[in-house]
Amino acid sequence: MAAGVSGSGVPEADASRSAAHARWLAAALGTAVVALHMAMAAASMSPTPHIGGDNAGYLALANSLAQHGAYVETWHPGSPPHTKFPPAYPAVLAIMILAGAKTWGAFKALSVFCTGLATGFCFLWLRRRTGVWTAASLSLLFGVAPALLYASQWILSEPMFLALMLASLWLLTPDAGSEHRLEPRTRYLAAGLVLAVATYFTRSAGLPLVAAAALWLAQGRRWRVLAGFAALFALPAILWHVRPGVAYAADFWLVDPYVPDLGKAGPVDLAWRVGDNLWRYAVEYVPGSLTGVYGALRMVAGLILAGLALGGWLASMRRRPGVAEYFFALYAGLVLLWPGVLRYALPLLPLVLLYATDALAFLGRRLTEKGPGQFLRKTLGPSTSAGPKRLPAGRILAAAAVALAATPSVLSWVEAVRAARLCRTATERAGAYACAPASVQGYHALSVWAGRHLPEGSVVLNRLNARFHVLSGLRSVLLTRPDNYSLFFSRADSLGAEYVLKTAWTYPRHNVVGYVDSLVAAHPHRFCRATALRQPDGLVVSLLAIKPPPEGAPSGPVRLENCPGWADRQHIPPRAVLLSMTIPLLDR
Repeated sequence: MAAGVSGSGVPEADASRSAAHARWLAAALGTAVVALHMAMAAASMSPTPHIGGDNAGYLALANSLAQHGAYVETWHPGSPPHTKFPPAYPAVLAIMILAGAKTWGAFKALSVFCTGLATGFCFLWLRRRTGVWTAASLSLLFGVAPALLYASQWILSEPMFLALMLASLWLLTPDAGSEHRLEPRTRYLAAGLVLAVATYFTRSAGLPLVAAAALWLAQGRRWRVLAGFAALFALPAILWHVRPGVAYAADFWLVDPYVPDLGKAGPVDLAWRVGDNLWRYAVEYVPGSLTGVYGALRMVAGLILAGLALGGWLASMRRRPGVAEYFFALYAGLVLLWPGVLRYALPLLPLVLLYATDALAFLGRRLTEKGPGQFLRKTLGPSTSAGPKRLPAGRILAAAAVALAATPSVLSWVEAVRAARLCRTATERAGAYACAPASVQGYHALSVWAGRHLPEGSVVLNRLNARFHVLSGLRSVLLTRPDNYSLFFSRADSLGAEYVLKTAWTYPRHNVVGYVDSLVAAHPHRFCRATALRQPDGLVVSLLAIKPPPEGAPSGPVRLENCPGWADRQHIPPRAVLLSMTIPLLDR
């Protein structure tokens, strides 16, 4: 019996072997790219905790879920419901807490795992959009990008968001060359839509992906699927948004979400923000995140990359657009309106790489079809009796281009490895925050001291409320700066706040030290010094107790004094406490 022949005229046995070879090649390349990323992430991992406030908020919310089964702000008096960060990422952290995780390193390992997943899903998604070698090359550039390696070492939601986003794009993207661009494999469709919803409940910035999936379904007139998807998203979204409190979107209208005292932004502020963000993302955030280069080179690379990516995206939109095309436009619009932050550029990186490569491929085809390029193509591919046989010049050039593009990232990683090695040594000698600035070390020591010496239930005013709670286990309220000092005292009384933490570790624009100094100078009779710690840089971090108003007007000059009964307190926590990598809140 004659051997079977496929529809393309290739014997079925040969076609089967070719397909198996392609699968093995893809699996090997994808595994190699992921393994390389994770090895580089592990080697450049800094043991120091992130000094931002968001990671402390995530840990506090996770502990609330794990210990109390409630998604509330345990750092605030009254433990109000939390409505700023969606609950998916804290829920994963809570599972780790219930499993026994207590150290900074344990939770950092989750971020490395998620960025590894993101790199793998990036390869799988790009393989559906391009060939296997192009997918490997672009996912390699994404995997070694300094911004992704940097994100892998912090306890933030971006790594999990990236993994879910790229997994959803992969599942909702048909294979390259498919004649039915709106028909990915049916078994993938439901999973892709579920993951699109999951991105929103990991970060509010996942809303563009939900909207992109809806537009894609409407474009294909898949109304029944769209209705089911809308119900899948709407029910939990409504339950999430009807919770009392201030939603994350409220920060959108502030001049600066990190300094709410500045008030709301007007139309002129928003227009200025869009223009400023457009420039920053194009010439700073995106090229810097991909390469780690600085200065004029980053600006030139950014302008070229932005032009190519825009051209590639427009070409994709002229064809039948998919979820990725809609998501790219919607997410870019969102980050242009939001105050610019470097890590918000991460979801753009794989899309920019894809569209820029598409544009380069188009330009390459045009060059080889006309003029000198046609002559070179004929020279490199002389005809033979067996047909045209070309030298692999294209692949050689492509490999050289990938190596050239990855070189700055690798050099940046080498420097990160050196810094991480020095930080590990310093951490072993002086504790978790040994690599942080002196102001951070002082804040850490005083927060731990407060957790060991202040009465249970104490409430402390400071500008890093969730961070203080994680380091001390005590309640903490955000220190605002009303010009009318009587408003400060009335707010402190209403919240039951008895202490104010004065530290230089805040954003410079917060000017907490200056505000507290002026407040104390105006009302010295309302404060006394509970404790103070001189930092290595000479600055002093101090904890002030708020006293009740005196019965009569103070007579004579009044100066800040030590609180009675606190002089014999130990002002510095034991060395074993400072050396511990255990998160204080999880060790109480």
